[in-house]
Formats: sequence, C-alpha cells, structure tokens
Amino acid sequence: SCPKTPKLPALIEPAAVSIVVPLPKLTPPTPTAPAVTSAVTMATDPPKPTMGADILVQNLDSVTGQAGDGIDAASQGGDITITSVDTILGTGGNGILADSDGGDISIQGSGLVGGIIGTSGPGSYANASGGTGGNIDIGGMSAIGDVAGSTDGINATTDGAGSITIVSANATGTSRYGILASNGVSTGDIDITSTGTATGGTIGIGAFNFGQANIAITAADVSGTVSGVAVASDASTVSIDT
Repeated sequence: SCPKTPKLPALIEPAAVSIVVPLPKLTPPTPTAPAVTSAVTMATDPPKPTMGADILVQNLDSVTGQAGDGIDAASQGGDITITSVDTILGTGGNGILADSDGGDISIQGSGLVGGIIGTSGPGSYANASGGTGGNIDIGGMSAIGDVAGSTDGINATTDGAGSITIVSANATGTSRYGILASNGVSTGDIDITSTGTATGGTIGIGAFNFGQANIAITAADVSGTVSGVAVASDASTVSIDT
C-alpha cells in the first residue's frame, strides 16, 4: 500500500500591521519685521490736506522733495505742527511750506542735523493769514537748526490777531531776507531773536507790522547788502537790540 501523505498545517495569514511614525514637531519661523527708516523722499510735492484738518509732521530723520518743497502742508483753518525732523530739503522749492489759512503754525526742534533748506524759495515759509489770523511760532519752544533759502531764510506772515515769534540760530536768504516777518493789519506782536547770524542778499532782518502791534528784534550778528535791519510799523512800539 502507498504511504499516507502527511497532512500539512493550515497556513496562517499574517495580520496587517499598521506602523505609525510620529512626525517631529515643527516650529513656524518667527517673522522678521522689515527694516524701518524715517527718511522720506518725494518726487514731487505731496498732496495738500484741506477741509480744516490739523496737520502734524514729527519724528523723522530726513525729508527731501526732489522736485518741490521738502514739506508742503496746507489746511483750511487747521493748525500745522512740524517738530523733530532732523533734515528738511526742498531741492525744487521751499524747505518748508506751511499755509494754514488762519490756523496756528508751529515749527520746533527741526533742522538740527542737516538744516532746513530751500533751493528755489525760502528755507521756511509760514503763512497763517486768513480767518482771525493764526499765530506763528518758529523755534520759540524748541531750537531749530540752520535755515537757508534761495530767496529768504525764514519768511513768516499773518494777519488779524495773529502773532509771530521767531527764534533762530543761523538764517540765510541768498537774494532777499535772512529773516522776514510781516503782520497785515494785525494786533499780534512780532518778536524775533537771532542768536547766530541773520544774513540776507538785501536785508538781514525785516519786520513789517501794519496794525497796532509791537515789534521786538534781538540780533547777535545781522547783515545785508542794503540794510542789516529794516522795520516798518503803524502806531506800534519798536524795539531793536543788536
């Protein structure tokens, strides 16, 4: 007889094995803030705010107008304040043009690094005429740096009840006034103090008051090809100390 074929054990299918591999914990990269600079360069004059808004320009290293004013600020009756701008340069216009239409204008603590310079106009031109007349204070609360313009160094004008206070170190106007302040039919006083040089192509310091206000000028070193100091006043007290 034939030998019996041995009975083979049943095959056991291996159980499916699921392998879980833990992934490493990923930490998202910390975003890096872009470098911030406070230098502003403008190809042309910036837009002029209107509707009586107050305007504040402050805490900048430098402002340059490549084809116009360094700072051009205009408001229909609002206050304009420019403070702590280290260098202001208008390569095609004024260093500063501030026109408030009767609001107050204050320029403080600026130009202390590179000056306030206008290559085609005043270094600083402030006009607060209109309404009841705004007050102008340039350097009276915080010293400003050297100011130079192709026409006037500093030019400030107001009317009504507006007063003008200018405290300057060195101010140079190539073709006209080193410092010019004028009140049209105003009851506000004009007070100019120049602690350095005030040099004009024609007049060093000019102060003109056509109202009932007083004029006081204190200057350390003032010069012009026509006159060092020129004053015109209607029925007001004039004091000049040079």
